[in-house]
Amino acid sequence: MAPSTDPVACLEQTRAVLAGMRLPLDPAGAKMLHFMVKHREGCDAWLTREWFFVQYGWHLSHHRYYSDVAPVVVSWLLETAGVTGAVEDCTTIVPASTVPAMDRLPSFRHGERALWIRASADRIDLQIRDGVSPAVLASPPSPLEPPIEYVAGAWPCPHCRATPERFRVLRGGGVVCLACGRSSSGPA
Repeated sequence: MAPSTDPVACLEQTRAVLAGMRLPLDPAGAKMLHFMVKHREGCDAWLTREWFFVQYGWHLSHHRYYSDVAPVVVSWLLETAGVTGAVEDCTTIVPASTVPAMDRLPSFRHGERALWIRASADRIDLQIRDGVSPAVLASPPSPLEPPIEYVAGAWPCPHCRATPERFRVLRGGGVVCLACGRSSSGPA
């Protein structure tokens, strides 16, 4: 069965993979796996009714891909981990292995990876981390993206002069005014 290009059908096809169906690896899936499993930093990914999003450990942007790559990727991960039968939620180790060469992408090896898959009514979540030992699987990891923090708007924004209800705190220091969207170092 070839992957569908309809995003809703891709979500259902990925559910079929979780129910035990397996799909052959294709060039698009091999390339996606290169980014998802090759690097130790891991990734967080989620398949919705619209897109397949991947957030890499080395680049926290939400990278948006067409959904048709997701069923093949999930199938390869489960097959390589030796998971058979139906799974709703899955926690497993994907052993170190080689993803074969496809089209112009050369084959590549990756180390052992810990994998968490959680399916809900409207999405399927994957988390991949360096799998240094089975103890890693004891609890799901924290998301790669740190939670958004806010502080009360107790001073006026230096750009728009409004005092917003709150400011969003930036990771490297500073804040973003929620009234105008511009960043500053905070209260002067």
